[in-house]
Amino acid sequence: MSFEVENKLEPDRKTQLAKNLGLQPRQVTVWFQNRRARWKMKQLERDFHCLKSSYDSLLSDYNTVSKENDALRSEVYTIFNTPIPSIQYNVNFLVNIITIT
Repeated sequence: MSFEVENKLEPDRKTQLAKNLGLQPRQVTVWFQNRRARWKMKQLERDFHCLKSSYDSLLSDYNTVSKENDALRSEVYTIFNTPIPSIQYNVNFLVNIITIT
């Protein structure tokens, strides 16, 4: 049986393992505690790498969209010869309108 399936130890199982291995039951308990701690740390590392990968992908997508937005803003400026305010400017403008009314 694998550790991932049976990571908690019943008293009877602990006694049986201790007897089979020639150890004290407390030694078996400590081994399982240490193994659970190492397993949890490995799981956290796996989760971190998965989240880091997702973050990197989202950041790349954001940077791509941001560059496309800048290019489109530049294109509109070239066509109309009028600067286009940034998105943040538009948000602030709307917040001011809402606050005033």
